[in-house]
Amino acid sequence: MLSNEERLRYDITPKERLALMDEDTYEELVAIWAFACLKPKYKDVYRIGGAGDKGRDVCAYIDLSEDKYDLYQCKHYKNALTYSDINIEFGKLMRSSIN
Repeated sequence: MLSNEERLRYDITPKERLALMDEDTYEELVAIWAFACLKPKYKDVYRIGGAGDKGRDVCAYIDLSEDKYDLYQCKHYKNALTYSDINIEFGKLMRSSIN
């Protein structure tokens, strides 16, 4: 979580501010972004993240009656993603889709 001092700093770029966020704050930011900035597309947005979420950190419903939604998997890495990082996450997605 960002400290009050870190939140109020004006001498850092938005990219640097993102790097300071912990994973929970980052998931919350993604949920707020989806709700506020993509409101015409989504009827409702829920943050699901946590243990056992099966990679579903944010669920944004397009149509509640037809159960249409977009899922956001929020990852907050210190370094750029590698091909092996992507393969691991894709494998998790495939495994949870089967179960």
